[in-house]
Amino acid sequence: MAPSKAAAAKPARSDTIKPVEKLVAISYARVSTAGQATDDTSGIERQEVAIQQWLRQHPDYELNREIRYVGSGAKAGRFEWFIDELQQGRLPQGTCLVVEKMSRLGREELDDTFETLIRIFKAGGALAVCSLAGGQVLRSLSSQQGAVYQLAGSIDAARVEWEERRDRKRGSDAMKRRMIAEGAKPFKARAKGKRCASYPFWLDFDERSGQFKTNDHHIWVHDVFLWAQEVGAVTIARRLAERGIRQLTNRRKLISPAHVTTILRNRAVLGERQHLSKRQASGEPVPGVYPPIVDTDEWRLAWDAINSRNARQGAVAHRNLHNLFEGRIFCAHCQGRVGYGTSRYDLANGERKVYYYLRCNTHYKDRASCPAPQQPYNEDRLLERLQTFRWAEYFNDARHDADVAAARDRVLAAEAKVAEVQQIIQRLRQAEDGFIADGRAWPVRLEDQRNEVERNLLDAEADANVARAGLDALRRRRTGKDAAAAIQARVSAFMASDRTDVESRQQFNRWLFAEGIVIAYDLIADRFELGTGKISPQGLLLELDQRLEDAAAFGIPVEEFREFIETRDRAIAAQLTPP
Repeated sequence: MAPSKAAAAKPARSDTIKPVEKLVAISYARVSTAGQATDDTSGIERQEVAIQQWLRQHPDYELNREIRYVGSGAKAGRFEWFIDELQQGRLPQGTCLVVEKMSRLGREELDDTFETLIRIFKAGGALAVCSLAGGQVLRSLSSQQGAVYQLAGSIDAARVEWEERRDRKRGSDAMKRRMIAEGAKPFKARAKGKRCASYPFWLDFDERSGQFKTNDHHIWVHDVFLWAQEVGAVTIARRLAERGIRQLTNRRKLISPAHVTTILRNRAVLGERQHLSKRQASGEPVPGVYPPIVDTDEWRLAWDAINSRNARQGAVAHRNLHNLFEGRIFCAHCQGRVGYGTSRYDLANGERKVYYYLRCNTHYKDRASCPAPQQPYNEDRLLERLQTFRWAEYFNDARHDADVAAARDRVLAAEAKVAEVQQIIQRLRQAEDGFIADGRAWPVRLEDQRNEVERNLLDAEADANVARAGLDALRRRRTGKDAAAAIQARVSAFMASDRTDVESRQQFNRWLFAEGIVIAYDLIADRFELGTGKISPQGLLLELDQRLEDAAAFGIPVEEFREFIETRDRAIAAQLTPP
């Protein structure tokens, strides 16, 4: 039977046309900063449009992947991944790296760039620059010499362009720093829809008035410093999350403990501006640039608490803080730390008993160094002593009023100095206008004098800001019965709470650090004294101030004894001060 026409028209299986296997291309787009990655004029998108056009012009290539890189083009070692994959066979020989223009490939020196290209070519790779020689594919430097010469010129031009931009940026930064140091505010308002700016995120800048003003973010930033007096970065981050506070640059992410630590280290909250060079501090911070949102007292209290927590982390053996007074209780005999221990023994009825005690760490390490024995750990007894302590005498209203008056005098004197310097500057400016009106040159000596006076103004304004911050801190500080009531309420609240809660115990311990409260425990006589004290970096008790408590115990009028102490201390200080 003869085959049908349809069967005759069908080609045999061996005659089927196989598709041509395409060459591999990798798109490489680079920007220097994350902000440029979203900028159509010089960012990733524009480069990728050019590369897509190159692919349409070279249909024999198929895109394998797109590489996006954010970083400096002057940084070496950015193509090690490409060379490694070629050498290990993960990419086929002839794979072409496609870039928009030479500056996107790199801005290294000519020799360094050629060395990188030679390594790519020897590994079996190729290069195509969309803006160079019509996007010609280069596989070596020894062929197609015309393109190589263009390539060399393009590499050199990219390097020169980068150096010019770098020099302009350095000059611009130097001028900006000089203007800021002289009291000017060369800032711009935050662009619409942009979160980044050259000043803190809790501030906005009004270009018409040339002044900063705080936004809503300053409220929770201020709270971070208040919380840091009692709790660590992890707890602060959790509290911010409970408030719904998220990262400004990525609203999907919560603020991390590391972000909290960065905020705590940022002295811009005090109004200072720290210039940076490659993300490192450069020079001394300039005060008075921003409106402060944290006073110097709040900064000091926060960092005293942070440093105290850091200093004792290595010494706290009991993570659950069984000893509520860890790091705050010292041996009255050797001034060393009093630690916490447990021992277990079996009762006659078979029950196991746990015995908790306080011990002198010095005695524990070397019994010959300190005779102090161990004593039972009685937390209620120590807390009750905190309750009955004469806090009102420590936070005397009369002394506080005197401190406020002295701080106010310092503010008035500082403001008078600022006004005096401003008047001198005004007179020099009027004199300069007179020289210009007469057609005379402004003398160099007068220019030098004005520059010196303007620097004096900056110093005077900084002194005034510090004085105002000190006065504000004093005015907000609790005194007398209010301070005593606040401390006693804190102790009462803790005693009434679930005292087995680990975080609650840690917060109370940190509060003891923040208040500077210390306990000197005589483990031989089983009695202890309470006061405010100073501790050495080695962890020894240097001083326990309990003189007012002693005076009250002996029936001496507290105010009369305080006046005696202050008079005596002033006399001693006068004797120690050199003439």
